[in-house]
Amino acid sequence: MACLGRLVVLVLLLVAAAAAWVTRDRWWPGARDERAAVPTWERLTPERAQRARVALDGLRRADGPVFASLTGGEAASYVFLDADRMIPGFADSAEAAVIDDRLVVRATVPLREVRGLRDLGPLASMLNDHEPVQIAGRMHVPQPGKGELTVTEVKVRDFRLPNGVVNRLITGSARATPSGGPDAAIAVPLPPHIGDIRVGDGRITLYKNVP
Repeated sequence: MACLGRLVVLVLLLVAAAAAWVTRDRWWPGARDERAAVPTWERLTPERAQRARVALDGLRRADGPVFASLTGGEAASYVFLDADRMIPGFADSAEAAVIDDRLVVRATVPLREVRGLRDLGPLASMLNDHEPVQIAGRMHVPQPGKGELTVTEVKVRDFRLPNGVVNRLITGSARATPSGGPDAAIAVPLPPHIGDIRVGDGRITLYKNVP
């Protein structure tokens, strides 16, 4: 009987420990931070780009909301799929996420088709014809109606490209814009009523100009 009693106590302790672990986000702040740190990746699609446009148009109304919150996939679809398609049609399964204060986009592309990646020196011999490419940058509005995505990092597979290669890669695009600094920037066309962008908590929030 004593052994059976100890067994029952052990089972109860295991059940209690499992319950505490499952509900840890209720009593351990670190668990909430841990979950929030996991990025949510979304495919870039025309539908998400359209949702972003609708959200931005909603800020145009005088009696409308003063801000619009977009997911990383919606914001990246608006930035990269509109205009001259910064993410070209040959990219395989392009997707995006908000990580900390940056918008990150990744896709598998044929490197021979990407201008600016041909002159990689010894690195070129280590790469395949198709490789995962990841672009990370910070969004801001230097003036109302004009947005920028300042590219802070470009990776091919696990290799971080030097700044000089990144600048050539971005400035070779029709959407490049002078950044006034060492980092290349991509122009993000915005309606003139958009005055600010904040990035964090897995979302990109755009604010309209309020007189």
